[in-house]
Amino acid sequence: MTASAHDALVRWLDHHPTVQVLEGTNGLSVADRQGVVHKPVDPLQVRPGRSLLHRAVQGKHPGTSRIVDTTAGFGRDALALVQAGHNVLAVERHPLMHALLLDLVERLASARTGAPITAEWGTLDVVFGDANNLLSHLDPPFDVAYLDPMYRTPRRGKSRGPLQWLDDILEDEASEEGTALLQRAQSSGVRRVVVKRPLKAPAVASGVSGSIKGRTTRYDIYAAHR
Repeated sequence: MTASAHDALVRWLDHHPTVQVLEGTNGLSVADRQGVVHKPVDPLQVRPGRSLLHRAVQGKHPGTSRIVDTTAGFGRDALALVQAGHNVLAVERHPLMHALLLDLVERLASARTGAPITAEWGTLDVVFGDANNLLSHLDPPFDVAYLDPMYRTPRRGKSRGPLQWLDDILEDEASEEGTALLQRAQSSGVRRVVVKRPLKAPAVASGVSGSIKGRTTRYDIYAAHR
């Protein structure tokens, strides 16, 4: 962890004294006053490939792609893409989520050592920062930019499960920010941008060239700006 990321995490935890980051034999977990509510993502338990996402990022370009995940969150989608053989750079601006992602990278390395089946997996790297600022500095350009702003938008109404408290204290990303991030991604040198949306939610912006749809989720595809 870089010094800036470490300092940001310390400041954030100072402002949220009910949150604890616990280090155990299976990796980092997060707890509040009610107990542990987030356990580490297991690199060997995430569904390999997540076929809809894989189809959306791959398009007509089979083989390994270099993908920048601009809103990496807990890293499940990034890990699924790694399992599908892609090389992923996970960008995360929230210091707590960034710390969990770094822990995931370490456990992924251990999983590779202990499980030969992972030999064909791609790579996962993590960077701390705001993708709005980082996208223009990617060198060389990535093939695909992936946006998933869903976890930053709290679901209103009834109970949202054990991570409700964590959703509430994470920064909420406005739709205008999502639009700006999409525009920056389209101008970053990638060949396509994939945006994850709830199935019935409106598109982040106009210009969708295609969509891959599942039962509850769809992946909108945008062409890059050349």
